[in-house]
Amino acid sequence: MDRETLVERSRSIPNVHDLSEDVVRLRELRRLPVVDLWVAKRVGTIKDVRIDPNAGRLASLEVRPGNGLGTLRVDCARVRRVGRRAVVLAGVDDPEPLPPEDAEEESLDSGTAAGLEVLDDCGERVGFVTDVYFDRSSLAVTAYELKTPLLQRWLHGPQLIPPDRVIACSHELMIVPAEDRSSSSDRAASADAAHATWAHQTLMTRMTGETNAEDVREVGARSA
Repeated sequence: MDRETLVERSRSIPNVHDLSEDVVRLRELRRLPVVDLWVAKRVGTIKDVRIDPNAGRLASLEVRPGNGLGTLRVDCARVRRVGRRAVVLAGVDDPEPLPPEDAEEESLDSGTAAGLEVLDDCGERVGFVTDVYFDRSSLAVTAYELKTPLLQRWLHGPQLIPPDRVIACSHELMIVPAEDRSSSSDRAASADAAHATWAHQTLMTRMTGETNAEDVREVGARSA
């Protein structure tokens, strides 16, 4: 995929309100029970989740068994669906003991993914990943959420990066294409205008409140 295509796709950054109900946050999986469909038993609870950002999907689950001894790794190919109350497994393979950590492994644990620095291909910082959204059934990543200042989040919602915008990703960095400067300037101007409107409305509300309070005090003084 060439850079022009990536830049064109990057201009249609999704809004969190556009995501369907079948999309779940990565952080919501912690301590969720894992259930084996065929034997109707709990395998354990989710301890961590690994993501393959280059494939754009969840890779595996790290599960703490019910007896609390050790950690099991469940390949996400076995996951039938992530429900609201449990993760349901299908298939006949038993979970395997967690292998020694491989420094060359491409998948990221949730702690590494949440906090990953994002740079564009011109060397500018875009932000830091704070959460990952994925589909409950396919386990495909639908968006990466960036850390957003409170005011910007309040005005525009969280900033999301679609997975097809990711050029490359490692344990250290996520690389995305640089946006067109004119479109960035337009968004910045729009954000500044929205902020100015909000500030003006807040100021007028305060001034109106102070004026009303003075009128009440003046009427009270005349009555006395």
